[in-house]
Amino acid sequence: YSMIIEPLSSYSSVKGVIELPYSKSIRARLLIINALNDKLLDIDEKDCRDIKILHAALKQILETKSGEVVTVDVQDSGTALRFLTAFCALRPGEFVITGTDRLCMRPIDPLVDALKHIGANINYTDKYGFAPLRIKGCKIKGTEVSISAIMSSQFVSALMLIAPVLPHGLVINMLGKPVSASYIKLTTYVLKQCGVDVQIVDRVITIPRSTFRLSNTLWYERDWSSAAVWYSMLSIIEDGSLVFNGLNNFSPQPDVQISSYFEQLGVKTLEHKQGVEIQYVGYEKPYLFFDCINNPDAIMPIAVAAAVKEIPFEIQGANTLSAKESNRTMALVSELAKCGYDVKSRVDSLRYIGGRFPMQENVTLNAYNDHRMAMSLALIGLRQKIVLDGQNSVVKSYPNFWKVFNSFCKISDINDIE
Repeated sequence: YSMIIEPLSSYSSVKGVIELPYSKSIRARLLIINALNDKLLDIDEKDCRDIKILHAALKQILETKSGEVVTVDVQDSGTALRFLTAFCALRPGEFVITGTDRLCMRPIDPLVDALKHIGANINYTDKYGFAPLRIKGCKIKGTEVSISAIMSSQFVSALMLIAPVLPHGLVINMLGKPVSASYIKLTTYVLKQCGVDVQIVDRVITIPRSTFRLSNTLWYERDWSSAAVWYSMLSIIEDGSLVFNGLNNFSPQPDVQISSYFEQLGVKTLEHKQGVEIQYVGYEKPYLFFDCINNPDAIMPIAVAAAVKEIPFEIQGANTLSAKESNRTMALVSELAKCGYDVKSRVDSLRYIGGRFPMQENVTLNAYNDHRMAMSLALIGLRQKIVLDGQNSVVKSYPNFWKVFNSFCKISDINDIE
């Protein structure tokens, strides 16, 4: 489907209460920890597709009779692929883990090499370094491993989550400066909440064998990554305030950092009895600089807001964007160019010097079936009429996004959307 998004004729201010999805990062980690204890946490229809995929896969694995070869299809969920690769390595049985063509193009060899080093039995069924994987669960006896942390922090997190149930725990040496290091901190936080001692000194993580103390107090925390798009919207509309129920200013989630990024774009974050309130207060700097190495998901909504406001910017830390659900660097540059904004990309950064070229009439923007691209590009519709392709991808992280967005924008063809 395509959808048409156009500005409401006369909005001057935005007010409202936004319901965000639950934190995907926290829920994924808690699902794995509980499954290591043969427990499956309940999810509900408000959960995003990534969590539903991981939940269904764990249910399938936990219910497997011995002797069966189980094929687990994780669709487009990179989180499920990485976390389940480590999880299945320990479980009795034989598993084939596969997913969409795009998922099977995202490298997984650093994690597979590390698991094999400590005794896992994993083979590639097609191309070396990529899913599908064939895993024969076995007893893992290794006690120390080195892993490259420059491609994905989830490789490290996957090892951390299984470490407490290994016979002697695990020492993990991270090679290279970890990308998204804040997500490794989040895994540490969740493990500590579940009674596991985690020591990190320089780039060495030590986790002893432990018994999980299952506490799910974190289970209902809302998702900071999903708040970014509303911060961006408020920055573009330049008037009003929004309240997020169930969001926490002191969250262990890395994307809590969004609040300080968007301060540069004129949005202030306050505490609120229900959660968090944001207000538009204006900005002063003529040129913005962001370092998003720990928060790559925030880059798209930041870039769109700054470009639409024609504020020159530089965003560092974009080195992992090309290996996400789409090549986000390329997607951002090409789609913003259609709207007249000339954003230049380098290996690890994006730059925009301000101003605007004449743009195409009747712009059709492509979200490349990428949930975060779809939500970020939709924001351009607050200023000009656009057609958006690939909007259904938002179910991956934010199932009711369009319903909420529709109250701030005029969306046609909304009947086609769940």
